[in-house]
Amino acid sequence: MNGHDLDTLIETANREVECRRRRISGAVKLTALIYSSTFAIIISASAYFHAWRLMTITCALCAIPAAIALYTALSNTFKQTILELAGCNDVRAIPALSEAAYYGNGSLQATAQNALVRLLYQVTEHDRNVFSTEVFATQRRLFSRSRELQLALLHAYQAVGGSNEMQTAQWIIRKRRTTDPGLTAAAERCVAAIRAHISRANDLDMLLRTTQTPNTVNLLHTTDGQTSDEAATSHEDAGLVNGAATGVCGTTEASSNQQRLTR
Repeated sequence: MNGHDLDTLIETANREVECRRRRISGAVKLTALIYSSTFAIIISASAYFHAWRLMTITCALCAIPAAIALYTALSNTFKQTILELAGCNDVRAIPALSEAAYYGNGSLQATAQNALVRLLYQVTEHDRNVFSTEVFATQRRLFSRSRELQLALLHAYQAVGGSNEMQTAQWIIRKRRTTDPGLTAAAERCVAAIRAHISRANDLDMLLRTTQTPNTVNLLHTTDGQTSDEAATSHEDAGLVNGAATGVCGTTEASSNQQRLTR
C-alpha cells in the first residue's frame, strides 16, 4: 500500500465516521420530537383513542429504536475500509479503528481492536492532533474491554493524554490496586507523565506572560497605524517644521517694519 492509497483510506474512514455521527445526532433529535409529539397528542385527545388505537401507536413507537439502529449502523464502506487499514502502521488510523473497535461486532471488532492496540504503542507527543475530544470519549468506553487494550491506551495517554485521561488512570489505580498490580503500575506512570506535561505547559505559559513588557504589550497606535516610536518621530519632525515656519514669519515681519521706518 503506497502513501496515496493510505491517505485515501484514512480520509474515507474519517468521513464515514463523521457521517455516522451526524446520522446519530439527527436520529436522536427526530426520535425525541416524535415521542414528545405523540404523547402530547395522546394526552390532549385521550377521549378519542380507543384501546386498539393505543396499541397500534405503541407498536409503532417500539419499532422506532430498531429503525434508528439500522439507520445508524456502520456502513459497508466503513467496514471494508477498516479491514484494509488494519494492516497499516499509521497512527492517523486510530480514530477510525477506535470507532470500529467499540461499535463493530464479530470479526470486525476483533480486527480493529488488535490493530488499535498495535498503533497505540506507536503514539508520540507529536500525534496530539490525531486525538480529538470525540476520539478520547470513544476510547474511554473501550476501557471495559481487554486488559491488553487498557495497557495500550494508558501507554498512549502518557504522550497525548489530558486531565480527563488522567482521571481515568486514577480510577484504575483506585479500583485495581490490589487485583492487578501491573495495570496499576501502568496507570501510575500515565498519571505521572500527564502531570509532567501539564506542569511544563503551565511553566511555559507563565514564562511567556512574565517576558511580556508594557512596551511590547501596550503599543500606542496613531490613526494611520503608526507605533509609539514612529509617532514620536513624526511629532518631532512636525515641531521642527513649525519652528522653522515661525522663524520665517518673524524674519518677514521684521523686514516689513524696517521698511516702514525708512520711509
